[in-house]
Amino acid sequence: KPICNFRCRKCFLEGIQQLQGKNAVLDLKEIHAILQSAKDAGVAAIQLSGAGEPLLDRRINKVIEQANKLGMITNLATNCSTLEPGLLRFLKENDVTITLSLDTRDPADYAKLSGTSRKMFYQVEKNILLAQEVYAGTRQNLFSDGELIYIYRLAIHATINGGSADSLES
Repeated sequence: KPICNFRCRKCFLEGIQQLQGKNAVLDLKEIHAILQSAKDAGVAAIQLSGAGEPLLDRRINKVIEQANKLGMITNLATNCSTLEPGLLRFLKENDVTITLSLDTRDPADYAKLSGTSRKMFYQVEKNILLAQEVYAGTRQNLFSDGELIYIYRLAIHATINGGSADSLES
């Protein structure tokens, strides 16, 4: 069942929830089979996102461990609300790149855009700083076609609109 603790204006979760009862969510066995098929087909990277907040799914650690076992590059999109030291260490140890969603730096706008509260903004901000601390020094240098490419394991995703652009510049 898709789950999320936010009700973001930009999200498509309500549409997914209408699919409930129609096998819209895969079970763990199906997910592992898809990961294996993807690996066998030459897929090197996966993105864990959509259908809510991935870190609220109790199976997420098993999915991440399977992807890591298969040697896949794993990126996880999160609203940052549940990040804590133990979870961040697990993600880092399993080579997960985290994409943190933050659409504004203004607490009131954040509450409106995310369907949460100003208090949640401050919690997310604290969790982002914690993620930066845990993920410090994880940049990887790769060469592709003779060109040096930097891989950062922590990113911030923002949907910029007229109301959020000024706050994000800071």
